[in-house]
Amino acid sequence: MPTEGEILAARRRKAEQLRERGVSLFPARVPKPLDAIPEIVRRYEATDGESLEREEPKPRIAGRIVSIRSFGKAAFAVIQGEGVRLQTWFRQNRVGEDSYSEFKLYDVGDFIWAEGPLVRTKTNELTVDIDRFGLLAKAYRPLPEKWHGLVDVETRYRRRYLDLLVNPRARELAVIRSRTVTAIRA
Repeated sequence: MPTEGEILAARRRKAEQLRERGVSLFPARVPKPLDAIPEIVRRYEATDGESLEREEPKPRIAGRIVSIRSFGKAAFAVIQGEGVRLQTWFRQNRVGEDSYSEFKLYDVGDFIWAEGPLVRTKTNELTVDIDRFGLLAKAYRPLPEKWHGLVDVETRYRRRYLDLLVNPRARELAVIRSRTVTAIRA
């Protein structure tokens, strides 16, 4: 198991490699218009693969990478936006060798934008088959461990931003509180 210092050093090396390729780690502009991930999932979650092929929806999304599964010349990355997750599919033969090698320098926690047609995978998961993508912000610190998340109550209170990121229920409660206060003020 690598130490935190080793993880941070590896992420800094990747960031430097991206800089050398001419990639801005924190670009000032985002391609517009962006489609909201919750809206895409809501609209197409019940749509089958054949209907998606006929409709050919091609959303442009933005969000944080919360997991990456790599298989040589293809990779699946799960992007989270507004608390909702959507799978993306990066294929070297579709995005090109240079772009795919750039994607390999991305880490869990990075913010990206991506666009491509919506498809259903063999496991019937709604997926964006990526044509184009780009980095929005490089994350130097890793997210909390995937399976256990934040279980220490003190850490959840002290690092509230992490709790809101990895705990869907905490995020939902924060949104409800905010809307309630707004309604009362109105």
